[in-house]
Amino acid sequence: MFKRKVGNGHGARFWNDIWLGGPTISSSFPMLYRLDANPNYLVSERIPIASSPPLPIVNLVMGLSSPPPGLIFHLAWRRDIRTGHELEELNNLINLLAQVHLSEQPDSWECTLNNSRSFTVQGMRSHITSLSNLPVGHPTRWNKGLPIKININTWLVSNGRLPSRSNTNLRGIDLHSVRCPMCDNDIETEENVFASCPIAVDTWKQVLKWWRVNNVSMQNLLEVINLADHAPIEGKHLHFFNLVVQTTIWSIWRTPFSH
Repeated sequence: MFKRKVGNGHGARFWNDIWLGGPTISSSFPMLYRLDANPNYLVSERIPIASSPPLPIVNLVMGLSSPPPGLIFHLAWRRDIRTGHELEELNNLINLLAQVHLSEQPDSWECTLNNSRSFTVQGMRSHITSLSNLPVGHPTRWNKGLPIKININTWLVSNGRLPSRSNTNLRGIDLHSVRCPMCDNDIETEENVFASCPIAVDTWKQVLKWWRVNNVSMQNLLEVINLADHAPIEGKHLHFFNLVVQTTIWSIWRTPFSH
């Protein structure tokens, strides 16, 4: 989800931080790690920045004073590298780091959830949704003119997350009845409470009459929630009509007899 992007190497440990995209170098090259006398050195202390002048380096590899190409080890080995396995690890490490070039830019973090490599709330929300077993649901209707509690209530209704009697029963909580307490005609679900219950139907009729809105379909919950999208209302008044719709949804749920 978040990946370290190495710039000058001042913020990442060479052996024990994940900075190459795979496992730590210490886990990939355990024999070399045990031989390093300075296992907590930073990346910048092991790999020179491209623009830096050459540093005087003395290194003990197979008894030679020449350093591994592209690596800096200031007398770092506890002893000479002498076994075939140790030398093989060293060669593999050199090959792995051959294409690494540090820069003058500071180290940073990037988000791997999208191609922009930048963190966004929308990207995180999409990621969490993709990991869950819940249905995606409908796009959130968020009206800045309403209190947060009403916006959240609309989201809960849209995604079937209200603590209705049906949902409560599905969570294993025993109830004396799961039927709608307002009409007793059906099981109390979001669909029933806001779209089919006679009390809800009558409430919507009064709202439409108040706004002089005719010929709109309200046969199911989705049509109720999206009422403002289909009502024949001029654009400058549509925002306020949506306020009324969402507030009515909240009021129906808050009535003492609704649940």
